[in-house]
Order: sequence, then structure tokens, then C-alpha cells
Amino acid sequence: MDRRNLALGAAAGVLILIAIVYYATRPSARAQLPTDIKANCACLACRQHIRIATKVAMPLPYECPECGERAAYPLFVCRDCGKYFVPNLERHEEEEFPTMPFTPTCPACGNTKVGGYTGSEMIPSEELLLPEWPQ
Repeated sequence: MDRRNLALGAAAGVLILIAIVYYATRPSARAQLPTDIKANCACLACRQHIRIATKVAMPLPYECPECGERAAYPLFVCRDCGKYFVPNLERHEEEEFPTMPFTPTCPACGNTKVGGYTGSEMIPSEELLLPEWPQ
């Protein structure tokens, strides 16, 4: 009986080792990060809502597909007053373009309860609250 238990234990150990090696070396779909994004943005140069398809690593601002200017920033919506906006941008000497603030606030009501606009409806230009674009 001892030999049988020893043989079964050894076989189970080998199977467990094979399973560990298999799962440790196979490519996982969860480990693959997306490289492309689609985002609702507003172009500060042509002052309209646009949709951007770009690479994740592309820094802001994005190039506007309508006017060709590199002036497109993510579009936000205030959860309090419902306004659509690009937050006031911050200018830094060492940066070529203005940057997004760490905590975006609604320019209409000052609320920080905001989120990126993920809807499919295009927002008319007259409903967008946009900062001035430096030329």
C-alpha cells in the first residue's frame, strides 16, 4: 500500500508541476494592454466636438481630424450642472502645449464631480464650455 500511495503522490506532483509550467508560460489575454483608444474630445482651435482614434501613448493635445491643429483635449461633463467642457488648462514653461489640471473642475459651477464624456451624441459647439486656445 505504501508503494501505491508513493506512486500516486509522485504522479500528482508531476501533473501539478506540468500545470504550473503550462499556465506560467502561456500568453494571457488579460496581460495585454490596449494600444488604441477612442475618445470624445473638443478641439480648442476649431471649437467643436470631435471623436479621436489614436494610440494610448500619444500625448495631449491630440491632432484634430477636422482642422489639423494639435489642439484637441478630452471632453468632460459635470455631474452637477450637466455642462460639457474642457477644463481650464495649465501653462508650464517646460511644456510645449498647455496641460490638463490634475483635478478638473467645471468652469460653470466649480464642481469637481466631473467625468469624461462617453456618450455617442455629438454635442453642438454652442453647448461646449472651452478655454481659449493660445495661437
